Amino acid sequence: MTFVLSYSLEASDEEGDSTGLPLRPYAPELVARNALGFGLLLPFQRDGRGDFAAGSGVRLVADSIAQILGVRCSNEAGTVQGELPWRPEFGSLVDLLRHRPVDDLTTRELARVYTAAAIQRWEPRVRLSSTLVTSKASQPGGNVDTLCVRISYSLLSRAPVSSVDLPPIAQVILLTRGAT
Repeated sequence: MTFVLSYSLEASDEEGDSTGLPLRPYAPELVARNALGFGLLLPFQRDGRGDFAAGSGVRLVADSIAQILGVRCSNEAGTVQGELPWRPEFGSLVDLLRHRPVDDLTTRELARVYTAAAIQRWEPRVRLSSTLVTSKASQPGGNVDTLCVRISYSLLSRAPVSSVDLPPIAQVILLTRGAT
């Protein structure tokens, strides 16, 4: 059994997502192309020229966060082997939760800690402001099988602050149990 990771982006309210207010759709065109870098989008896909699709801005940062959370890393005790042989410490420990009950309070707290630690370590373009984990059923009337991780963060631009308006972002990450 593994987790199937999916995510969506939304603009956050100024106070973060702790207000409980509905979030507005996020408009990536608010961010300048070079403010957050340029790179390959994940999951890998082809563009109109048959090459790997590349992007920039908020989409690139969100894809990077999804990649960080989707890769198993080694732990400090050395009891868990990292997924990438050339960089075993890259990723998160969220994968360790795949056999735990999803509706358990301890599992949700571990998911929150593992998510926050991985993002703070591996994504220098964001400043994490909150991480909220809930559990739910992926199908109406089904078993609880999905961890919903809502992270709120501010983007840190490499461009001068006066030239780019970077609103707070809320990214919702769904970790659903799936058969391998």
